[in-house]
Amino acid sequence: MTAGTPSSIGALFLDQCDIYADATALAFVDKTDVKTISYARLARIVKEMAGGLAAHGLSSGMRVLIVGGNSPEWVFSYFAVQVCGGIDVALNPEISPATIVAAVRRLRIGMAIVEDPDLAEKLRKVTGIRTYRMSWKRDQKGNLSSLKKSFSLLGPGFKRRHPDDTASILFKKSDLELRDPGGIILKHKAILANLDAFGSTLPTLENDRFLLRLPLWHSSGRLGLLTALSKGCELQLSRDDLVDDCMRMQPTVAMTRPETLADLYIRISQGRDSSGVISTLLLRGYLWFGTQSMLLLGHLSGQKAVFKPAERQSVFDLFLDVSLLVVFLPFKMIGDALFGARLRKRLGGNLKSVLTGGAGIPERLDFFLGMLGISLLAGYWKTEAAHVISSRILEYTGQRSRLQPGTVGPPLPGAEIKIVQAGHDVSHTPGAIGEIMIRGDFLFSGYLDPARASVDSSGWFYTEDRGCLSDQGELRII
Repeated sequence: MTAGTPSSIGALFLDQCDIYADATALAFVDKTDVKTISYARLARIVKEMAGGLAAHGLSSGMRVLIVGGNSPEWVFSYFAVQVCGGIDVALNPEISPATIVAAVRRLRIGMAIVEDPDLAEKLRKVTGIRTYRMSWKRDQKGNLSSLKKSFSLLGPGFKRRHPDDTASILFKKSDLELRDPGGIILKHKAILANLDAFGSTLPTLENDRFLLRLPLWHSSGRLGLLTALSKGCELQLSRDDLVDDCMRMQPTVAMTRPETLADLYIRISQGRDSSGVISTLLLRGYLWFGTQSMLLLGHLSGQKAVFKPAERQSVFDLFLDVSLLVVFLPFKMIGDALFGARLRKRLGGNLKSVLTGGAGIPERLDFFLGMLGISLLAGYWKTEAAHVISSRILEYTGQRSRLQPGTVGPPLPGAEIKIVQAGHDVSHTPGAIGEIMIRGDFLFSGYLDPARASVDSSGWFYTEDRGCLSDQGELRII
């Protein structure tokens, strides 16, 4: 850790809230209205909660269960636990109550904050741990507002957390019923190092509005939450349709799953937002001509990632590409005039980039968003990498963009990726497919089950994912 770098998530939170006190920290839809919370107010709420949690026994290093959907209260709870020096154990709210009760015992949970009132009551009766409702209504007992205490009760809480201390224990989506306990242990220094590396690839500014459509209990949602915090952005919590949320909150950056983007593309290409058959046919023609034009421009620009050692463009291929572009480009330009502005408006009118990861990215999504002037910043997200190992890079001063269609970008600064095929390193052979191995300062500390393998003697983690590297080092997930 360098001088001046926060030693923990709690310290980072308090520092950022002090720096961006007057800026909007959170935006969310309450019934039909969009409400906001400033960084100063967020800090005040979290400090009061942290004081209450500390007064009721939350000590440094205690594991605290958090179960709930995306909401301001979830954010309050997470940061209050971190400011207190606790370890958050966030679970999918879709997991059955019986399984969560069993997990509380197995994971040695000391305190719980949950959204479901029935689950809260069950945890109190069956496990006996102190449990709070994830609600801010003043007329309810045992909820978050009842925790409000003076921050002075907290004492040095977060200051006692060392970078080598555990910050979070996360579970993957595949651990839905926790049959395989999983449990990925992440230290403060790993999360903060990953946040610095990922942030260096993003020209995100403090006046950006960051729409998050990923679950906060999962590492992907956690990445969005902490990225927005580290940049001083406005984090917009989404629990509705992507198009509706974009229209309401007009984000400049959105973070969502590839499947959501694919559904959006299908929705538009099928004409669900069009006014008639003719309009739908014209829109489909625009998408086809636009895709072909973007593909040809990619070929001619020489920026295409090469996945075949001998892949070169002949003079004939070059002539053919130019000839086709002369034909296709006018149709794309007409389509831009007819449909481009309308489609951009459907996405709020201000969206400039989309962050996505966790799966392979179909090239048609690259071309579709590229036609709208929206950069698709795909990444290779891995919980064990706390929380991302590679990402496309958007061009800004002093750095060339790395936006190769179909890839998830080059490794982040300080990260390494290796492709292993039948025990042999084939990383330097473009297009050679094998298991993806990763190494870096932000790898996890291990699993809750000490018998489960984590990294080898050289620090490499075997991801069990398959992929290949281009001649320029971009990763493609197979």
